[in-house]
Amino acid sequence: MLRRGTEGNTFGGGDADELPARGALGQRSKATVTDGLVDLVTGFRTERIDLHGSQAVLAAEDGRTLDPADRLVVLTGFRPDLSFLSEVRLDLDYRLQVLSRRFG
Repeated sequence: MLRRGTEGNTFGGGDADELPARGALGQRSKATVTDGLVDLVTGFRTERIDLHGSQAVLAAEDGRTLDPADRLVVLTGFRPDLSFLSEVRLDLDYRLQVLSRRFG
């Protein structure tokens, strides 16, 4: 799911990517979309997350909803300053600085 209306450079630079591993990952990711294993949704601006039992359903500003999900992985591209949380014992991935939460 992408907030922007087009795919753009979502899948990186392929063989010309400055980071070869990132380029390879982008090519594999694009292949999962091309092969129909993953649906790519563009222009989805999340308004809310509704919990349905042990699953989360994302609803967009325009009324669209996505299929229920067991897990959400939010990748914004931003790196927040989390230094003020140093005393709070969050279970953050030290590389990605994300918190993983399972619903239910």
